[in-house]
Amino acid sequence: MVLLALSLTLSACTSGEPFTPDYLPDPGGNTGTSGGGGGNAEELIVGTWEATIITTLPMNDFITTKTTWEFLANGVCGQTISSLQFSEGITHTTNTACTYSLGQNVLLVLYVGATLETSYPISFPLNAPDKLVISGITYDRV
Repeated sequence: MVLLALSLTLSACTSGEPFTPDYLPDPGGNTGTSGGGGGNAEELIVGTWEATIITTLPMNDFITTKTTWEFLANGVCGQTISSLQFSEGITHTTNTACTYSLGQNVLLVLYVGATLETSYPISFPLNAPDKLVISGITYDRV
């Protein structure tokens, strides 16, 4: 089994550069994820990520919420949330500075002014290095 995984991994290498496989079979036959096509989570998370959610309301109204995360390699981050309720016509935006660290499938964020970290479950979908899932919401790299 290990030899098969190694031979498949080696056959996938074309550039001769090191990489992190998207998944490795475990002895029980289940597969787990580890990144989205190369690199580790610390490398993959660096960048700007954006997701937009539309929430429908009664009376043909809706709210559009765009959340943008920016993660720097030095552990500094920022979160911007912009919300627009259609009937109101005014965009409300909050910008929050933070620092972050990564644990096993978890993003730990310490917002400026907070005393405790907030933990968010995260994952990188297989073969999608420009996608990041935070608390079940899929963000696109921008």
